[in-house]
Amino acid sequence: MENLDFEKRICELTNNYEYLGLHKSEYLIWFINKVNSEKLGSYDNYDDWDALWYVLMECYQHAENIHDAKGYLEEIMIEFFETDSVLRAVALSDKLNGVDDTKALKEIWSKGEITVYRGSHTEDRLNLSWTTDKDLATWFATRFWFPKHMMGEDYRGLPVLHTGKVYGGNVYIYTNSRDEKECLIPRPEEFIYELDKEMVDVSDKIKYFEGKERY
Repeated sequence: MENLDFEKRICELTNNYEYLGLHKSEYLIWFINKVNSEKLGSYDNYDDWDALWYVLMECYQHAENIHDAKGYLEEIMIEFFETDSVLRAVALSDKLNGVDDTKALKEIWSKGEITVYRGSHTEDRLNLSWTTDKDLATWFATRFWFPKHMMGEDYRGLPVLHTGKVYGGNVYIYTNSRDEKECLIPRPEEFIYELDKEMVDVSDKIKYFEGKERY
């Protein structure tokens, strides 16, 4: 698909980015429904695989509550993965965001294995988003963490840092458009091995919120 046709098709599929009018928690549900209703990425419409990957990247990077759509996204990503389509989608993102993720993704794919990290909480399940930056993952682990008495039913346990290995070819998308060195890996429970988990020190934060009430 020529680049101009590609961009035009993306505009058609998104109705000039109609999803931006939605709440961020609805972005990925909108994308999943779009895939199903318009047969986006279907085998009868092979050229649209490029657009599928670009729109997925856009929605993913702006969405909230990503864990709610995890299973659906994994199915879509695994079923329609095709290296050239992904590279064309990433190349368009490079053009629009002034980055060079295409080069970085090719380098990742060329490696037998890479080390990836994810910051989360003890009660969280693994999700698609990982990073090659350990310090950044550690920061994410504590970014939205507060002691249990501050969170109530929203409490998901203590901050943890996950470290693991993954074959480069199992990184489906790499993007640094948000300076997060982000690797999207569907079914991380299957593809990430030598997985290690360590607690992140939040003693200073616990001390700070001691005796304080929930907002």
